[in-house]
Amino acid sequence: MFKTDPVPARRAARCAFGVVMAAGGVTLFVRAWTSGQAGLDAEHWLAMTWLASLVAGAIAYGLARMSPRPIALSTSLVLPWIGLALVGPLSASWLEGLLLGSTWTTSQFDEWAALTCKVAIVPHIVLAVLASFRMERLARGDVPMAMDITSIAAIYGVVTGAGALPFVIPAVFVAITGIPFIPLFLLTNRIAASERERVSDTLPVAHAA
Repeated sequence: MFKTDPVPARRAARCAFGVVMAAGGVTLFVRAWTSGQAGLDAEHWLAMTWLASLVAGAIAYGLARMSPRPIALSTSLVLPWIGLALVGPLSASWLEGLLLGSTWTTSQFDEWAALTCKVAIVPHIVLAVLASFRMERLARGDVPMAMDITSIAAIYGVVTGAGALPFVIPAVFVAITGIPFIPLFLLTNRIAASERERVSDTLPVAHAA
């Protein structure tokens, strides 16, 4: 029978989602560097990564509802953002192309994905690092202010600059690709605030080291 407090299950689901998504992202980057564009099939790989991540999250949620375990809030926030930092930008590129009325062919998107994985690896890493720092602070109740390096505005600006730095991908395109991450950051703010106030009465609280 399910426990009454779903918070531990939500944290488990986010962790599973993040781990699987990060694994999919790392694999795509490795394939792009070792095999190049040929046979990359990035569109299919991204779709499978998202599907596998969501399924893993759903399974973890169900298992944790039946047998909850203490998971640190910081861990459950950091892991999804590492996965999103690796997979999110390419996914956003595909969606933006769709919304703007342009359709990617398989070869076109593979070419773009291979270029992104090789040229834009730095902004992916920068996003993962800064987002992780931000999540750690949110878990402690320390909300970054506007001038802080881990504020949403600062992360957006730094990652956009890092993405445009090689002067291969236009800065405006990098900036557009980063827009979908802003509401995700705001959503994480709400999740962190909510779960800091709701801790299971039956489980010990796990603290980040």
